[in-house]
Amino acid sequence: MIILILLLFNQTDIINNITGMQKEIQILNLINGLELSENQMNFILEKAKKTEKIKDNFYKEISNEKTTHQILNQLKENRMENEEIPNELRKRVHYAEEKMRDYRLIMHESIEILANEVEDMLDPNQIYQLEHYIPCLIPPPGEINIGQSEKPSGIIQQLKRIRQIPDWLYETKKYDIVDKTVEKMKKHLPRGTEFNENAERQRILGLFDEIRAISDIDFALKNEEYANELKGKYFIKKIPLNLSLRIERFLLDPLIIPILEEKIKNTK
Repeated sequence: MIILILLLFNQTDIINNITGMQKEIQILNLINGLELSENQMNFILEKAKKTEKIKDNFYKEISNEKTTHQILNQLKENRMENEEIPNELRKRVHYAEEKMRDYRLIMHESIEILANEVEDMLDPNQIYQLEHYIPCLIPPPGEINIGQSEKPSGIIQQLKRIRQIPDWLYETKKYDIVDKTVEKMKKHLPRGTEFNENAERQRILGLFDEIRAISDIDFALKNEEYANELKGKYFIKKIPLNLSLRIERFLLDPLIIPILEEKIKNTK
C-alpha cells in the first residue's frame, strides 16, 4: 500500500529506497539463519563483487550499442506511421535482438558459474535452509528462523477458531465471517484479477460448514489441505526457484556486499 501511494505521487527515488531496504532485510534474515562462517562470508563477498562487475559490464555493453539504438529508433518511427516494415529493417531488428540475447546469455552463464561455486562451499544444512527459504521481513520463531513458514499456520488458526464457535453463534454470524474472509482475500489479489464474489461466498460458506462438521482427528489430519482450499484458485503457489537462481537472487545480489563487509568487520 505504501509503495502504491508513493507511485501515485511519482516518488521513484523513495520507492527504490524502500524496496532496496526490504531486500536488504530479507538478505539479512537469510544470512543470520544460515550462520555463515567468516571464511564463507569472505568467499560469498568475493563472488558477489564479481557478480556486480559482470552485471556492470553487461549494462555498459548495452548502453554502448549505438547500432541497436538506431535500429530500434527506425522501428519505432515505422510503427508510429503504421507503415509496412521493410524486409531490410526486419532483418536488422532480428539481428539486434539476437545480439542482446547473446550478451544476456554470456552474463547469466558467468553468474551461474559463481553461483555453483557458492553452492559447493555451503554445507548440507545450509543448502536445505536456502532451498526452503521464503523471503520475509520478520522471520517466524522456530528452528529455521530465516523466512516465512511454508505451512499456512495463520489460516489454520483461523479455521480452528471457526470450529470453536458455538453453533447458535455461528448460525448468527457465519455470513459476516464469510464476508470478512472474502474482503481479506480481495485485498491480497494481484491487480486486475477477475474475482467472482458471490461464487466465492458460497464456496467459502460450504467449506466452513464442512470444517465444522468433521471430527477433531480428521481436522488435524487435513487442516493444511483445508487451509490451501480456502485460498482457492486465486493464490496458486509459485514455482520455486532452483538453488542456483536462489543463490544469484540473494547471496550474489550487490546489496549483500555492504552487509557482509559489516558482518565480517564485527567478527574481528
